[in-house]
Amino acid sequence: MTKKIMTPLDKAGPYVKACKKSKKPYPRYRKDFVYPMTDNIVYIRIPKNASSSILAAERYQRRARDQKPRKDSRWGVNIEKADFSQIKWALVLTRNPFDRTVSCYRNRMKGIGGRNKEVRKRMRPAFMSRIKTFPEFVEVVRNIPDDYADEHYRSQSWFVEKIPSTTNICYIDVSEISEKWPIVLDLLEWDKETSLPHRRNSRSDTEPLKRQKLINEYYKDERVIDMVRERYKKDFELFGYSEEVSDY
Repeated sequence: MTKKIMTPLDKAGPYVKACKKSKKPYPRYRKDFVYPMTDNIVYIRIPKNASSSILAAERYQRRARDQKPRKDSRWGVNIEKADFSQIKWALVLTRNPFDRTVSCYRNRMKGIGGRNKEVRKRMRPAFMSRIKTFPEFVEVVRNIPDDYADEHYRSQSWFVEKIPSTTNICYIDVSEISEKWPIVLDLLEWDKETSLPHRRNSRSDTEPLKRQKLINEYYKDERVIDMVRERYKKDFELFGYSEEVSDY
């Protein structure tokens, strides 16, 4: 009798069950998502939301002020242990879930945008490296709750919910980051001359015409659209994004 080969979707269920039984749901996953910019202002890094651009701008700012470069490029603080007691503002860049899901698939699974093919081996859980198509990717992601999900496809609301109610939040959509860059400079107390670096493929993927083209290409199947709506329901509601693909 031929042994059935388990697909990534077949493995998603057992993976989640194993995580629930474990005392450490995602022990290997990164948690350093809180980046202190001043004594009372932090940047919450949400993967796939222009985070590389913000951190690159911070490095340029330090050089412009003749400050020593940080020894560790991963200088963020564990979001589950961060002390917000003195924090007045948190900068959060958000992204339409339809856009972000496509960007994650293209960048992390297909190696588009400066990533080589080895990057899919680093997607977690490991069985995701066998995913071949976008619908398959969305279906697997839908079946993995945030607490056990890789940070690149974890809900944006998961990060925001870690911020206490005593901290003010400045939300900026990544598609508007260029025009609202002066707001970021004021909030982070950076020099007015600090420019916004466009890293990897985020710039082209968030330009209106390119974004619309990608959405039309990847969301032809209503079932895929429904799965994204279901998986990222909190994101659509919290950030006020329309659940209609036709609106983009």
